[in-house]
Amino acid sequence: MVVIKFGGAILGSSPDSFHRMTEVLGTLPGGMVVVSALGRTTQDLSDAAELAQQSHLQGALGIVDQIVAMHHEMAKALLPSPSARNQISDQISAQFVELQRSLVTILRSVSVTRQLSLRTRDRILAYGEDFSIALVKAVLQQADIRCSVIDARLWLLTSDDHGSSTPHLERTQERFNR
Repeated sequence: MVVIKFGGAILGSSPDSFHRMTEVLGTLPGGMVVVSALGRTTQDLSDAAELAQQSHLQGALGIVDQIVAMHHEMAKALLPSPSARNQISDQISAQFVELQRSLVTILRSVSVTRQLSLRTRDRILAYGEDFSIALVKAVLQQADIRCSVIDARLWLLTSDDHGSSTPHLERTQERFNR
């Protein structure tokens, strides 16, 4: 199986990066694509988590708003035709709203308790990939590249060392094969 990873520096640099991704993937017979959060999203989410822990909730929520706006802007740039943009934009917008709502709930909890465990921090940072996946899927569908999202959290097994976990390769392989 071919596995290709597109990192945040590549995907977050410009719409052209997404076009190059679709060109590469369009030549493959199949495989798995792994995507990172766009650009500085992971660092921005880390900053938001720290602000929330310090009870600076408005600052944290401002960062989240900027992340969502950046993903919307990228979606507009990537979906050129008005009909495709409307159809896919509605789908992406619904996903972004749900992700934003969930992320805000976690940040509010952190702000109230002033507790930011490594596990909670990992969950907050994972939202970057969640936003990216929604966008990548829409772009691949727009390019007529068949795809489906498989959440790695359902089959990837790691150690419980939040913040620096390592994969359990044999158990992950068994679960993936099933």
